[in-house]
Amino acid sequence: MLTLLKEKLKKINAWHLILIFFIINISFLTTFPFIHSDEAWLSGLSRKIMLTGNLASTESFFDLLPRYPHAIKIFFHLIQIIFIKIFGYKIFAFRLISLLTGSLSLYIFYKISFLITKSKILSLSALLILAVDIHFIYSSHLARQEIILVFIFLAAFYYFLKKIIDLKNKNINNYNLKSSPKIKENITLGIILGSAIGFHPNSFIIALPFIFIYSYYLLSNKKIFLKAISFLRFL
Repeated sequence: MLTLLKEKLKKINAWHLILIFFIINISFLTTFPFIHSDEAWLSGLSRKIMLTGNLASTESFFDLLPRYPHAIKIFFHLIQIIFIKIFGYKIFAFRLISLLTGSLSLYIFYKISFLITKSKILSLSALLILAVDIHFIYSSHLARQEIILVFIFLAAFYYFLKKIIDLKNKNINNYNLKSSPKIKENITLGIILGSAIGFHPNSFIIALPFIFIYSYYLLSNKKIFLKAISFLRFL
């Protein structure tokens, strides 16, 4: 019986579970949760930018005090504009962005789990647990930026595990930090994390864990640590 169950589990792929997650959630995408005021505000600004053709447009519905344009969130508004043009100005269009991003986040989470555990069953179980988490479902429905930040953080962490500490062919309990990671790899990781500023002004929050990760990485790698000390002395 156990052997038969394992054989059936081997036939299940991450995308099967993600597709089920997507189909189930799209069926009540517009009804749960209730529409948040931020959804109307963000989509309203996206529509204003689209109608004026000016990225420096500000919210005409907040006209009691002068508004000052900034580039923060601009990627988010550009994506919303694309979905407005495809589906029209409706809550389904904006929440679909979050649901698609949440589905992609599940896949990246699965890849991270597999890198760490090297077990398909454990990785699929981790994916399933996240998929039924009410907070994750909530964020995957709301037409706000939080789920995009989750996706960016997971993508950055996956890149770090795979490229910086080279966990691809090693076990989490027995890995060797790369003695000298290429500058290109660190810059790429920075670009992934830095892209978050185009979605949310609080994007620095997802960068904080990497401060601790890199601090541990620096202290664990004697060669790089000595180089850093020498550089600080030079300054």
